[in-house]
Amino acid sequence: MVELNHTNLCIDPPKKGDTLIIETKKSKGKKILVVVKGVINDDESIEIILNKSTNSYFIWSMYLDGSSWVWRVYNLGVITHTASTNNTERLIDL
Repeated sequence: MVELNHTNLCIDPPKKGDTLIIETKKSKGKKILVVVKGVINDDESIEIILNKSTNSYFIWSMYLDGSSWVWRVYNLGVITHTASTNNTERLIDL
């Protein structure tokens, strides 16, 4: 089992298809598993799209400076999901 701590926090922006473990400011201590559905990179910001139908996303620079709703991000990269981890249709509001 991998211990998630400050040494393995995500430093670089994730890519489409990466699996993230996210802790939100509201849910500190609880972790949610999400797959990045898209990344929008314009001249001013990078948006990490988590769910298009519910408009769930976060701005990378806001995460880095601590002003995002996302508190911590751990990037597992591209992994194969089983039915038990891939059955959520929307991001749960923790």
